[in-house]
Amino acid sequence: MLRVTSGVTGVLVIGVINTDGLLYQLYPNRWSSADPGFGGGVMRAGETRLIGGPDGSFVFCASAPAGSARIIAAILPPGPGLDAWLGQAVDLRPVSTPGLWLATLGRLAAEARAAAGLPVNLALGTRSFDVVSGQ
Repeated sequence: MLRVTSGVTGVLVIGVINTDGLLYQLYPNRWSSADPGFGGGVMRAGETRLIGGPDGSFVFCASAPAGSARIIAAILPPGPGLDAWLGQAVDLRPVSTPGLWLATLGRLAAEARAAAGLPVNLALGTRSFDVVSGQ
């Protein structure tokens, strides 16, 4: 389960680079809209959301091989370009072009913020975690 608190209002996007170096879009996904508090994917400033827990519509599970992985979380301004992009990777399969996924994350944030007259700096949160063997 992930606990995410946002300092700004926007659409929550979470990706993970697993121990094999594959990138997955964890959130939103095709099950997340059934979760309590999904709210169309928009988080409000100061809101804390629990993602992928036992009370939701899906549960995250890390699996072998053991090693280091990284979570990437961003809050992006809503818009049709964002919706179309996010809709391409909702099935929890590896993203076929991880570099493009990350570049698009940055580009959409910069475009939306510039259009709204906001700073174009992209704020991302990342956290490393270890997957360990159960033996």
